[in-house]
Amino acid sequence: MSSTRTSTAAAAAAELHLLQPPLAGREEPFVIKDEAEDGPMEERAELLSASVKKEEDDRPASIKEEEREEYIDKWFASSGEDQGPSESGGGGADRDSVEESREARLMAPLSDTDDATSLSPRDDDDDDDDEEDLDEDFEGRQRHWKCSRCGKSFGLESHLISHTRSHAGASFCQEKFSAKVHLKSHRRSHGGDKPFACSICGQRFTEKGNLRQHTRTHTGEKPFPCSVCDQKFSHKLSLQIHTRTHTGEKPFTCPVCAQRFSNRSNLSTHSRTHTGEKPFACSHCHQRFSQRSHLTTHTRTHTGEKPFTCADCGQSFSEKGSLRNHGRTHTGEKPFACSVCGQRFSEKGNLRKHTRVHTGEKPFACSVCGQRFPDKGSLRKHTRTHSGEKPFACLVCAQRFSEKGNLKKHTRTHTGEKPFSCLDCGQSFTQKGSLKIHARTHTGEKPFVCSTCDKRFSQKGHLRSHARTHAQAEETDSK
Repeated sequence: MSSTRTSTAAAAAAELHLLQPPLAGREEPFVIKDEAEDGPMEERAELLSASVKKEEDDRPASIKEEEREEYIDKWFASSGEDQGPSESGGGGADRDSVEESREARLMAPLSDTDDATSLSPRDDDDDDDDEEDLDEDFEGRQRHWKCSRCGKSFGLESHLISHTRSHAGASFCQEKFSAKVHLKSHRRSHGGDKPFACSICGQRFTEKGNLRQHTRTHTGEKPFPCSVCDQKFSHKLSLQIHTRTHTGEKPFTCPVCAQRFSNRSNLSTHSRTHTGEKPFACSHCHQRFSQRSHLTTHTRTHTGEKPFTCADCGQSFSEKGSLRNHGRTHTGEKPFACSVCGQRFSEKGNLRKHTRVHTGEKPFACSVCGQRFPDKGSLRKHTRTHSGEKPFACLVCAQRFSEKGNLKKHTRTHTGEKPFSCLDCGQSFTQKGSLKIHARTHTGEKPFVCSTCDKRFSQKGHLRSHARTHAQAEETDSK
């Protein structure tokens, strides 16, 4: 009798197995890449997927559930020959009591005798209690599909196979993925495989999404508009970062100084101010930089590239910021004002230097003589008086200069250029200082005062010459 009931339950379990949903509709099974498990797991997955898909494809969910219930009811009816009458008066097992028994067993751990590597439901050989045997065989599927890696148990083989995905990882770096498509994409980063090619420029990509984003650089498509200012973006992430300029959101915090940033890239760049890391090296002189943009700008000092051109005068610049600052010489815009004296400047750096006139701050010290300077440029110029370095050469006569400004002034002696014109008389000059001195002939200004006789002069050189007359007079008197 026991063997008959066992076979009956096994048949019912097999029928019920076909009513479970297919394995996510996959044509190929997704298995753990483990030498010991590849064969058995793959074969089981293929059989399961084929059999379940055949039964499931054309049947509505409501019919599937009804048939499942019908199989359960049939099994209870066939197992009732040794049971007492049910509440309805017919034969069959007491379903409520069996369900309670099932729940109790589900809450209990598996026995130590369970095979940890088996993918088949266990057979109970205890013939003393046939009803419990039948119940174990049928309901046992709820717990007896056991993962060989972590020991977790499942009621259906398809659930176990789905679970194995959580253990699946890349064979190169052991990174783990929950979906086969993600693992497949990740593997290309190891193999260098780039199957998606741009039809316009031929550039290749590992993922289709990256190709789609790249294509917008050719088409100019910007499908992501800002809801606040209507600015459009080609990437969704760019829109997300831009939106924070409206909301003020800064979700990325520096763990060292707690300064906050609106995007992860800015935080990463800022972090290097703490670590001193300079990962970007110049291929020409091996100078290193903390930001890629700084390296790009620096490289142009070697190549001479000046990609930013002024639309008003055609002058070119190696940096976008330099073009922006230059543009203000045409517009006269001076957006940076000194909070002490109100003087305005076209560049923020110039305001910063000017502010030190009020504070007396001189943060840059010469390592040779200790002389201090209010700005880095002044220190750099001064350092050349010690080293004798003259890095700026005239292209016409090869004369060399320690300062770029001096080379620029000298070049005008060859070109005849006189860019500085007097507003009163129209006279032009090669140097700004010469125009300033000339303007005093119109204003009568004499800012240089002799400390001996209080005589005033419009030029510093004239004061210096006058001071010698006092020195000579003192010399004569002493004789």
